[in-house]
Amino acid sequence: MIALIFLLGLVYISLNPELLSETVVTLELENITEVNALNLSLSPYVDNLSAYLGETIELKAFLFRSSSESDVSVVKTYIVDDDDLRIEIIVLDANHRSLLPVTGRSEDIYLVSGVVEEDIVDNLRFIVRTLTVSDRNIEEIVSQEWVNKTVLVERNSPFVNTLRDFTTNTRALFK
Repeated sequence: MIALIFLLGLVYISLNPELLSETVVTLELENITEVNALNLSLSPYVDNLSAYLGETIELKAFLFRSSSESDVSVVKTYIVDDDDLRIEIIVLDANHRSLLPVTGRSEDIYLVSGVVEEDIVDNLRFIVRTLTVSDRNIEEIVSQEWVNKTVLVERNSPFVNTLRDFTTNTRALFK
């Protein structure tokens, strides 16, 4: 009789393997990283370009080309930021000129290196020395958050271990 009850118990457990383990919910601290693309801003330079006179500086911006409304033969080139602030540029290298859009703003962002100079009528201009495709600067913000984690834990006792071994071996016989 005891053997029959034991055998029925084994059959029951083999049909319900979740009885050999339990689900435990724990609370864990997890790092969450948020990546933000930073805005391109020329405002520190636009507001005070004369402070950089004679210096080589690097700026990240879009390229922009416009023609005069009154005279289409007058074409001006600029670097422009997300807020549409512009600095007029002089592009001397023919390879660099080929990167300029036909009209309007470029789709790509460029790292523009050059020198701020004064022309003969005291206008400041930015003479481009190098021009390379670039990416936006990004900012990573890491925060911590409590998260519920569900873990399946096997029950551990001599009786449960015996039942687990028996049911595993029995299932293997019937496959």
